Amino acid sequence: MNTNTQPIHICKLQKEDLLKLKALICLFQDVFEMEEKERSPVERLQSLLNSSDFVAFAAFSGEELVGGATAYVLPKYYSESSELFLYDLAVKKSFQRQGIGKELMEHMITYGKKIGAPELFVAAHSEDKHALKFYSDAGGKAEEVFHFTF
Repeated sequence: MNTNTQPIHICKLQKEDLLKLKALICLFQDVFEMEEKERSPVERLQSLLNSSDFVAFAAFSGEELVGGATAYVLPKYYSESSELFLYDLAVKKSFQRQGIGKELMEHMITYGKKIGAPELFVAAHSEDKHALKFYSDAGGKAEEVFHFTF
């Protein structure tokens, strides 16, 4: 459990935040216990930050990156609105269970409404009970769907 009493501040990553995005990706890999994967080239990450279709929020305790979330804006073709697809959300293990994940969700939802994407959705594996509970506790409504990968 984290004993740091510094307040958490959350910011949306901007075009100039390449180093923060790289650090966030490392945090995701650590929290998700991913084996070392090939890293995207700097140009690819910068392209994402430059795109209005990519959104990233980072949570800090002082200068320490402690969590973050990424999403993609998906324009709808049957209306003028869009949706946000939450791709990754993670909080450093020593900072979990302190409401940071829910704050990141709230920032993402608020941002989505601001840009005309009032609906946020996320995929979670049925065996990932921690994620299912988190998204349910955060106010998400589960739907049973099948996801096909090709």
